[in-house]
Amino acid sequence: MPVPILVTTSRVSEQQQITNDSTSVIPLENTGFEITPFTFGSFQPTLSAYIPIEYLGTELSNGQPQNSSACVNGFENAGFMMGSSASLFNAVQSSFAGAAFSNLITSLLQAVSSLDPSSDSVSLVANYPNSFGNFTPEGGYTFESSGNEILQITDGGEDGQNVPLDPLLVKAREIDAIFAIDGSADTNYSYANGTSLIATSDKVNLYMHNYTAFPPIPATQADFVQQGLNLRPTFFGCNSTAGGNVTAEGAYPLIIYLPNAPGDNPGTTNYSTFKLEYSPEEVSTFLNAAHAYTLRGFPNSTSSQTDEQWPLCLKCAVVDRARERAGLNRTSECSSCFDRCEFLDTLSSLKHGDGHETDSYF
Repeated sequence: MPVPILVTTSRVSEQQQITNDSTSVIPLENTGFEITPFTFGSFQPTLSAYIPIEYLGTELSNGQPQNSSACVNGFENAGFMMGSSASLFNAVQSSFAGAAFSNLITSLLQAVSSLDPSSDSVSLVANYPNSFGNFTPEGGYTFESSGNEILQITDGGEDGQNVPLDPLLVKAREIDAIFAIDGSADTNYSYANGTSLIATSDKVNLYMHNYTAFPPIPATQADFVQQGLNLRPTFFGCNSTAGGNVTAEGAYPLIIYLPNAPGDNPGTTNYSTFKLEYSPEEVSTFLNAAHAYTLRGFPNSTSSQTDEQWPLCLKCAVVDRARERAGLNRTSECSSCFDRCEFLDTLSSLKHGDGHETDSYF
């Protein structure tokens, strides 16, 4: 049965946000949280702790309840959780406000501020009583929000990781393949250029605990674009060095990358993030175009011709790690698919999830 995982990130304060020297709204070093129907917390070593979802909002001090006779319930509302994961309002604060934010956003923010929240609430972020107050994680790390009474939660993509890969890279989950559908508005035309994958690779590089790993990818967005990886499906991490064992040191799932890109099919898929109203016709053409783009594939990095082998190639990618664990070689058809779809370095050094670079694919 599918298990939904919502991804969020934490903000210590508005001051931290506006003095962050990175290109993202929230520093990549901040703890990323995941929300499931069962738990709220993070595998990341800056926290490495969870709380059962039904008790989320119960104030704890280093794991112990502040009130031993009462627990908080009711924060596990699906609407509130999804709203927390998609909360972008803080991105318009101070230096982040600019021409990209329309009058519609301004009006919406004015409406939100007129709700007259309580004096102890933090505006424009999701407010959770901190269940990880005064918490000290193992390994010499510090949880950046441990001193906050209110845990400030924002959109999980505000640290640059617009494609929520983090929870799926956790080795304990033993995931073989990940569909990374990148709808980011990275370029002037609101298409993807690999920024999110690079941010995830950088995040993995921050914490060398082998609880997670990431395959080699191009080192820069310019490399992504130069190699055409922003225009076609690509398989990253095809050649595992661990016999298909995704829990081994240095191993990782196979990433099936599907970027939003312009195509021959009619329909717009590069709307601005800040477009908040869609007509029925826009919704219909968007969904039709997205469906067509997902199925089209590419025979090579430059052709826009539909790849008739793409459905087979998807099947090959999904079962590749399992076949490798079973000692089964790729079929000739699958080998042909990987020759067409896998990422091979031809123009620049590779960026690895272990912090190293090389000039050849391994």
